[in-house]
Amino acid sequence: MNCMGNHYNIILIGATGDLAQKYLWRGLFDLFSQTYVKDKVQFLIYGCARKVPDEGRKLLSEILLNTIKCHDVECREMKKSFVESIQYHQLKTEAHYKDLDSKVSENTKGMYAMLDAEWTYEVGRLVYLSIPPSQYPKTVQLVHKHLRPRIARNVWMRIVLEKPFGEDLDSARDLAITLSQHFKEEEIFRIDHYLGKTVVKQILPFRYVSREAYEPLWNSHHVDRVEIVMKEKVDVKGRTAFYDEVGVIRDVMQNHLTEIFCLVAMELPVDSGNIAAILASKQRLLHQVEAVNEQSVLTAQYSSYHREFISETTSRESLRKTPTFAATLLKVNNARWKGTPFILMGGKKLEEKASYVRIVFKDNVMCMSATKPCGNMQKQLIFYIGGSDHRHAPMVIASDALPSFADRPGWKAQNLKLDLTYFGQSINETRQLIPEADDDAYTNLIQAVFEGERHLFVDTESLLASWQIWTNIIKMISETMPRIYHGLDVEPELLDFYLTNGGGLKFNVDQDVIRVDDPKHNQQQFAHLPATFRGHQLVCGAHRDLVQSLASDIHASASASISSRDVFHIALSGGRSPIQLLKTLASPLFYTFPWQQTHVWFVDERCVNLTDAQSNFNTFQTHVLDSINIPHLNVHPMPVQLSEQVCANDGDLLYESAIKLHVKDHSFDFVLLGVGTDGHTASLFPNRTSLLETEHLVTFADGGPKNSAFRRMTLTFSAINRARAVGVLVTGSGKHNIVETLSSNTTDPLILPVTGVQPVDGNLTWYIDHDAYLGTDFF
Repeated sequence: MNCMGNHYNIILIGATGDLAQKYLWRGLFDLFSQTYVKDKVQFLIYGCARKVPDEGRKLLSEILLNTIKCHDVECREMKKSFVESIQYHQLKTEAHYKDLDSKVSENTKGMYAMLDAEWTYEVGRLVYLSIPPSQYPKTVQLVHKHLRPRIARNVWMRIVLEKPFGEDLDSARDLAITLSQHFKEEEIFRIDHYLGKTVVKQILPFRYVSREAYEPLWNSHHVDRVEIVMKEKVDVKGRTAFYDEVGVIRDVMQNHLTEIFCLVAMELPVDSGNIAAILASKQRLLHQVEAVNEQSVLTAQYSSYHREFISETTSRESLRKTPTFAATLLKVNNARWKGTPFILMGGKKLEEKASYVRIVFKDNVMCMSATKPCGNMQKQLIFYIGGSDHRHAPMVIASDALPSFADRPGWKAQNLKLDLTYFGQSINETRQLIPEADDDAYTNLIQAVFEGERHLFVDTESLLASWQIWTNIIKMISETMPRIYHGLDVEPELLDFYLTNGGGLKFNVDQDVIRVDDPKHNQQQFAHLPATFRGHQLVCGAHRDLVQSLASDIHASASASISSRDVFHIALSGGRSPIQLLKTLASPLFYTFPWQQTHVWFVDERCVNLTDAQSNFNTFQTHVLDSINIPHLNVHPMPVQLSEQVCANDGDLLYESAIKLHVKDHSFDFVLLGVGTDGHTASLFPNRTSLLETEHLVTFADGGPKNSAFRRMTLTFSAINRARAVGVLVTGSGKHNIVETLSSNTTDPLILPVTGVQPVDGNLTWYIDHDAYLGTDFF
């Protein structure tokens, strides 16, 4: 019964918190505006927080001023009425709860006195807890004790809670028991804001309205798989202490994605308005989910997470195993879905922000013609919930090969013709159902609390059934090292995965797991290392193992080159990094290395005498030449000393001529490079004209370190990128920062010269030791 003078008491506990500022006050204003006009009801709203009254009232006034923006007279008048209906109340001790109870009772009695009692009464009371979950047990006890309606009978009471509703099955059950001691099940409204999103709210109505056309297809005979995905571009920097206790599974999979899974997979009760039947169907589905094994779960962690955690906490524990990405395969043991994979995936710091449900239907059409069009086109139904790209707006998308749908209240069927694709299919090959308005999720859910639409909230039995599934998964992966991914647009293919024949999930690209002893803290640390770096092969290991691996690769390259061309041409970089490699190549371990058929060239050389300690040739002579049997004519030092002049003119042209004379196609078989802390490689330094040289294979360059020879001779990008194979060796913790910079996939040779190394027809391999890749923060 909606009558003039009917009123509701709304108590918002935590009224000045972040959630209240961002969403709740706006949602309450929208409720006030819509209901006040439509139903002519009154609201008494109490904003409660721990601050003393004067300070709290001032802060709340500022929040209301900044949160609710109006652009017309009608809205401003409504806002004025809304603000006048709000009172601030301090709520910190039990005495404050008693005072609030007295105030609510006094105001309610005032409403009775102000209006004809026949036409006014308290219809309902809504208490919204926007507080940390740790405060729930004490708060719900005080709310029950002091804030229940007392004056009139048949007044509904509803208490609203924000997630998390526990951190595992045991804690969720404990909280549920506490709530049940003070509130009936129908009084409890656990909010999952994803259930208030426009497209998510449409899933069940779509299934009901399209039941005749889609219900025959909504089963394992026609559905190949279902993907339920929530991807975010943001990281967790600034709140790693919180996130480390949660991880992606507790953050979005146990709640948001599981709730959406239920909407898609549950059986539809006959009556769409029977809330009890809808909740029972949801509960039944969750109990039918099969136990998940290790092969059905993939986890990953973005590469800077551990460093962020260390910098934001006092912990110096071993590398965190907290996943920031996860994919899980769920299977439902019932007649409808037996054998159909449901893939739930969520993650942080990914290449795009996007949330969606994608139902992929089987291609079961047999074409009789191999050359003419027929019906076996891609068939997918997408509930696109939202993303960061404004062009990909919330909507429902169905392939033309699927049944059509019509307009419905608040939604319009369209055939957009745009340059957009969804999972490889042009939007021109689909039909769309587009919402007339994309309302805020909290506005929708606050309205739903008011209307008592409990199917849009998390009931106790469904919550515990969900935690039964996910607690087992969390325990199962607790000791599993997540794979490492860079994040954002850097090598997103590291997270690509597929369904195995055995009914599990597997990453497309393998990674190595390493164990490193940490003597400082008497413990061991683990990390996953990717198989690629900047889109090219990555070899990563302890320094000694890495050098031996590189030496083996050079040996293999030499053997292959000699087999096909009777000669092996290698260009070696200078600096400290290659010294251990040179010693290894000269050691008895590689006594079969074909030095007789090998020609050694140099990537760069300082303008010093070749006997100088800074000379790259001198380093090679000291560690290799004096220890192996190589023809001296096969060693080609750079002519930096001509006619008793250092770096005389034409020395670069002379070396280029020698390369053209001896090296077929001017293409070295192997070029070994290093990387400086500034991103230079060879003697190609940032912002130098030598980077722009395109005509010559060799040039003079400047820009080296201040304590080294300033002028140098170097191979150019033209020479380096003609090589059949290029190896970039990066070692030592001092190089970790440049490795991190390069992992962002930035390509700007003027700023980071090494990014200009892009072999035209050859292969590029990065050789990075653990110290350089993981950095000192790893330990």
